[in-house]
Amino acid sequence: MQRVILDFDVVSPYAWLAFERLPEALAGLSHHVEYRPLLFAGLLKTWGNVAPVAVAPKREWLFRQCAWIAARHGIDFQPPVPHPFNPLAVLRLLLASAPPGLTPGRRAVELVAGKESAVAQVVRTTPGKIYVLSFAVGDASNACAGSMIVEAFAGKDTLKVPYESKGKGGLKRTSLKFVAVSDRTRIMFYSTFYAMRNDDFSSLCGPVIDDVKLLSA
Repeated sequence: MQRVILDFDVVSPYAWLAFERLPEALAGLSHHVEYRPLLFAGLLKTWGNVAPVAVAPKREWLFRQCAWIAARHGIDFQPPVPHPFNPLAVLRLLLASAPPGLTPGRRAVELVAGKESAVAQVVRTTPGKIYVLSFAVGDASNACAGSMIVEAFAGKDTLKVPYESKGKGGLKRTSLKFVAVSDRTRIMFYSTFYAMRNDDFSSLCGPVIDDVKLLSA
């Protein structure tokens, strides 16, 4: 089995393109991917470099090239606004959500304990504009089996997503359409039920959320 290491910072558009393309590029090969979060700003500081997006001509070329690469490979590419942003909280979340001694997987967030494990973020929105919050619900292939429900919130709108887990991996995709009522909208996810792993009744487990996107309709 070939070991593949992907060092990435979520602030990098190129990292996003690589992340999206990697499963297809490795299809049919015996491999194991290690996703290793790193702080790109730290590398720039260490070597005395300036971020490409801080130089106007480079910034313009960077986003044009990324848009071209995305279109070529059928990837939905819509950079967050504003960009750049501070990725440190997200990178810490990825590391905190990884199993002890291991690196994060593609599915970074497992909701293991009801409302206590809620994941939330406030995003900028335009009042009166329609948005679509799309995401996938599944399991982490960790013997966490049974009936699960993920509740998603976007402002005052909610959606309950049931998922029947066999504990062997899998996912289903869904979306929540809503109209923004202010310039700030709170996005939140949590698991309705508590669950235990079938092979370790001392370990909480739960549904996984993945591939979360918020796009204007």
